[in-house]
This record gives sequence, structure tokens and C-alpha cells, in this order.
Amino acid sequence: MEKNLARQAELAFEQQGDYDTLCYEGAWHTSGQMADRGSRLGTGLAGLGVRPGDRLLVLMANCPEVLITYTAAWRVGAVVTPLIFLASEDELRHALNDSGAVGVVTTVEFLPKVSAVLGGTPDVRFVLVPGAGSAAAAAPGVPVLDFDEVASAEPGSIADRSGTDLAALLYTGGTTGRSKGVPLTHAGLYWCGSAAHEQSVRSNVTSSVLPLPLAHAYGLLVICGGMHRTDHTRTILGVSAAVVSDVLRRADGSLAEKTHDWYAADDQGNVWYLGEDTAEYEHGKVVSREGSFEAGVDGAEAGVIMPARPRAGLRYRQEYYKGHAEDRARIVSRREQAGVPYGHFRHVLMIREDNPLEPKVLEFKFYARGIGPLLAVSVSGGSDREELLRFRRG
Repeated sequence: MEKNLARQAELAFEQQGDYDTLCYEGAWHTSGQMADRGSRLGTGLAGLGVRPGDRLLVLMANCPEVLITYTAAWRVGAVVTPLIFLASEDELRHALNDSGAVGVVTTVEFLPKVSAVLGGTPDVRFVLVPGAGSAAAAAPGVPVLDFDEVASAEPGSIADRSGTDLAALLYTGGTTGRSKGVPLTHAGLYWCGSAAHEQSVRSNVTSSVLPLPLAHAYGLLVICGGMHRTDHTRTILGVSAAVVSDVLRRADGSLAEKTHDWYAADDQGNVWYLGEDTAEYEHGKVVSREGSFEAGVDGAEAGVIMPARPRAGLRYRQEYYKGHAEDRARIVSRREQAGVPYGHFRHVLMIREDNPLEPKVLEFKFYARGIGPLLAVSVSGGSDREELLRFRRG
């Protein structure tokens, strides 16, 4: 299994979808927003000359930028060096020199402390500060850069790093002498996150509050533990909806479309479709989000994706966002069979789908009990064929 933490974070987002993940000063930040900012900051760091193996010291108060910085550093193959913000100037100077950090990410209240030690740390080339604005240089030749400006670059690619490569350099408290940098690998942190997640899971508990700083070890566990999240839910119109992710690839393996669908079942067993976050890709970049909608937002309404008692001839609306998403369906048969790369199935449900926004398009879809969609075939308005390749429960 791939243990590159940046790739694991991207895979986790692909599987879990977009959901509220962090509340800061009364505002919620979604997993998608955090991932996007991390990707953009990674490109910005690369533009500043940060290369695989470079150390990036992080000395920050609690804020979303702590976790965004970790993600960005790992995307460019850098090594995060988190330091608790209570560190003295002497301890900060020692960590900077011992690690050979090329840059510092800090918050505005700790900028004076960082500036005070930079004269004796020749490797540091820049300081990033959220909300820095037009701050003066932290030291001669060491500019203070605004975090959001550096993170305004286009999302970039992920540097190749193996599980045995260094991901973090975590300094001890120094209770028995000078603090020492403890090397932590990508694989080591990955499994630490797995263990932390398993120990924190409680039945019927989806949110928790812990009065701990994101600095030092805890922040690393938070971000790595999130890679193992399995509840995959999103609250829409007060309903806890399951997030189902699917990825469509072209014959050459390139990414064509990535979608996170939101479903919930009522007491009668009908499965409702509460919206989707979809993106079409060309050459690895998003070119369209047409068709995305969320029930309750901008007049969009939920539809039924699967009736509790499907019968031939039954008609229903699957979604409704006027002018954007108006799919409707009719059940054709419950006695079909279908073969796809994932397997061969009998007693398959066959559904006819059309959309008044595209009157020439007609598609047939096939569903298997316990699996879901197996096959989609366009018979008018195109010749697309989508087949189930892989399936993972949970």
C-alpha cells in the first residue's frame, strides 16, 4: 500500500468526499477547502525553492493553516518540523540550526520571536505568516511572505516519496539536555494515524472536542488520523447522508470525472439523492463542475435514486436543480443480467434514464442488489459505456 502521506491524503478525500472537518472562530472549513489550499500552498512552496527532503519549521497558534501547511509540505516532499509555540528563543534557534530548516511558517503573534533568532540561522530563506500583509523582512535577506498569497498558485502534483522517507522531525522537550530531533517516516506516521483513529472511534459519536494544541505531535496525529476516517457522512437539510464516491477513468487510465454523491434512506426504505459534488477533468485539471447541486441550496430539491419497492413501469424524479440537474427515471425490468469487469450478475435491475435538458440523450443503467450501479450504456446522444471495475464496502 502507498504510504506517501500526501497521496494518502488525496486518496482519503477521493473516498470520503467533501464534509465539514474543522471549526475555527465560528466558521466551518470543509475537507475540500483544506485539500485545495494545501495543494495550492504546495505549489507556492515549490516556487520558493522548497525541494524534497528540505525542512520546514512550523511554529503556530491553533489555526487551519497548521494542517494546511503539513499537507503542502508533504506534497512537495518536504519534512515538517513542528515546534510547540511555548518554545523559548534559545530552543527555537537550536531547532532551526539543528534541522537546517529552509523556511518558517508562523502566526503573527510569534513573528517577533522568530525574527529575533534569524540572525544566527543562515539556512532560513523565508518566513510565511497568515495575514502578514506588508510586514517588514524578518531579518536581512529573509522576507516575510503572506501565507494566502503563496497559497494562491494553481494546484500542483505530488512529489514521489516512499514510506521510509522522512516526513517529520519532531523535537523532544529537552528535559534531559538539549532537545533532539526524532525522525518520523511517512509509513510510521501513517500507521500512527491508523492506531489513533481506531482508539478514538466510539459508537454513535461523530464529533468530539479535545482541548489540545495542533502544534507538535497532536497536529500530526489529527491530520494522519483523518486519513483513516470511515464514517463518510455529510449533513444536508438536517439529514445525515452517506457519501459515496466514484471515479471515472478513460481507456488510457487518465482521470475523466470524480464525483461524491450524497444518499440517505427513509423509514420505508426509499433511497434519496440529496445532491452531488462532481468535477470533470482534462489533463489532470478540473474543467467543469456542471451538474453539482445540494438539496436545499439555490432551490435544488432531493430526488429518489432507488425506490424501496421497484417495479416495472414505475416513474420517478432522481434530482432537481432547475437548468442544471433534472434526471428522471423509469424502471424497465427486474430480471436482467449484466457482465462487467467486476463480475457477472443475475436478477439485475434495469432503469431507463433521460433528462429534459438533453432531450436527445437516453441511457440505460443496471443495478445489482448489495452492490449498486454495475453498468451504464448510452443508446442515444452518445456511445458512452461505464463499467464497474472495483468495489469497496465501508
